[in-house]
Amino acid sequence: MAHKLYYSIDGYYDSTVVAAGSFDQSDNSFTVTDGSQVTNEANINSNSISDAAISSFGTNDVIRVDFGVTKTIDFIANYHSVADTNDLYFYSSNSSAASYSNRGNINSSAVGWNVTEFTEATNRYWALRSQDGAFDGMHEVIMGAALDIGQPEVGNTENEQYNTVYNKAYNGTQYSNKIDKPFTEWTIKLPIIDTTLKSALDTFQSTVQNKFKFIYNDGSSNHYVRLVAPITYVLLAPLVYTATIKLKESFE
Repeated sequence: MAHKLYYSIDGYYDSTVVAAGSFDQSDNSFTVTDGSQVTNEANINSNSISDAAISSFGTNDVIRVDFGVTKTIDFIANYHSVADTNDLYFYSSNSSAASYSNRGNINSSAVGWNVTEFTEATNRYWALRSQDGAFDGMHEVIMGAALDIGQPEVGNTENEQYNTVYNKAYNGTQYSNKIDKPFTEWTIKLPIIDTTLKSALDTFQSTVQNKFKFIYNDGSSNHYVRLVAPITYVLLAPLVYTATIKLKESFE
């Protein structure tokens, strides 16, 4: 199966304004109420899954992200520390308070990352609405572009790092100290890419750098990762390349 990178659109973490409010389904309008409506709503784009969960996110409550300019988005991913069976709906508009269009929804959210892809849309304001009851356990949301990188070659590697320090005393006794959680590193080798995919990878790299975390889907599971090093390319023929991408798992 094809592997994908789900990363935040440029400006999501540092050029947005997050507001909370209520939604009127009769005319798809949004009213900002902020402090009295949802708790910890600003954590949806903290670039961390360890910050406090969003709470008091009840029926027809909305968290809205203002990008300041229009952005093209084709997926939304939400991370949960506990499962939730309530519905979460996604909307967008070029008006701050009206004409919101439904872009998709997720019927239940499992522990971990839940990714929903939809037909891309270009708007300034993007919003999440709790459909039925309190929506609990959500810590982080990524809004952006899904990048299909195809099928890596057989030489794709995955390594487990245990982060254990070993020492030996004068009498020969060995001691071990576990200093962190084990984490996984990936070296993803794309054997043949064209200039279109190379350009998309360059955009991805310039957006996330080694600062912003994102989701790597290996064809079956989602992993929260960051870019370890710049992507390396080898020119095979005119306009044809290989690419190597190195990723490291993140728990925060």
